[in-house]
Amino acid sequence: SSSSSSSFGNQEDVQVREMLWGNDTTMLRALPHTTYDMILAADVLLFQSAHEQLLSTLRHLSTPSTVIFIEHTDRSSDNDGTAYPQDLINFLTLLQADTTR
Repeated sequence: SSSSSSSFGNQEDVQVREMLWGNDTTMLRALPHTTYDMILAADVLLFQSAHEQLLSTLRHLSTPSTVIFIEHTDRSSDNDGTAYPQDLINFLTLLQADTTR
């Protein structure tokens, strides 16, 4: 009999944490690590006023090799599905400007 292992390691290695974005040093210090191999986020782009804080937090918790997945569901009622939602466009524009610094 052979055993197989996930490419993500044992289930005990995965931790999920709620996080407030920005420079909340108390919350950042409470995290088990200072940087992460992978960051998963869902439904985080709706509040466009927080995009700067989200980007700041992602920058703080990642390294050049960190993989960041952001799931986005368009919740606007004015999009017929043929265009990218404005909140996604705004975040990607902010991200592009940040990477050119």
